[in-house]
Amino acid sequence: MIETKTKQYFTDFPALKILFLFDEAQEFLEEVQGIETSEFKVVFWENNPFILKYQLTHEFQNQKVLLYLPLAQPSSQKMYHDFPLMG
Repeated sequence: MIETKTKQYFTDFPALKILFLFDEAQEFLEEVQGIETSEFKVVFWENNPFILKYQLTHEFQNQKVLLYLPLAQPSSQKMYHDFPLMG
């Protein structure tokens, strides 16, 4: 399901480079770990915002990325501004 939905998002929005998957309860962790496709790269948040930001803007800049975050999705303007990958 996640793989199919991710492919559909990247098809529907061709300019989209990074798709954030917030999963605070980790309901989809096992499914995401099992994704094997050449259409996009699966990257896992490991509380490493500086390294991850570098990878997303340099190492993976020419790839589509599904970024799995076992965190709550920011739900307010302040939370979005405090999110380490913004900007």
